[in-house]
Amino acid sequence: MEELIEIAIERGLDAELGAAQIWAAATAERDRLPSIPRAEDKLPGIHQALSQTGATLHIARRATSIVGFYLLVLGPRTNSFEVLYLATAPQMWGEGIARALLADIQHFALERAASLELWVIADNTRAITTYTRSGWLQTSDSKVRNASGKLEHRLELLPH
Repeated sequence: MEELIEIAIERGLDAELGAAQIWAAATAERDRLPSIPRAEDKLPGIHQALSQTGATLHIARRATSIVGFYLLVLGPRTNSFEVLYLATAPQMWGEGIARALLADIQHFALERAASLELWVIADNTRAITTYTRSGWLQTSDSKVRNASGKLEHRLELLPH
């Protein structure tokens, strides 16, 4: 029997550190880094995102383990939210965690009649495929947004 995934808004250092650990591991796997950065090195980015207007940290747990998360802020457009972070633990890839997170994001936005947007690195085909399968549409907006110097595309999900 597959274990239930529970997703809830959480606050505090334990949730933030758990998100930072997953972000460090997932980006290391995605970028094929030789080692996983320390979670403490990713924590400032999580803290900065949480300092933005309307920020919420949503943690996915399987039993007591954190297996994924997303972080939303109020979006740049009227009545919208932007997904700044979304990641699942690499050892959980392929187990439906990202699909559950995306469904939860959509439910959160639908309750508020809001649109959603996110930026994704252009060569992150795994993420782009996951997003488009969940109904996200790629826009014509592309730019280099972060210090990584990588091209990113903006995707959106409009309220139904």
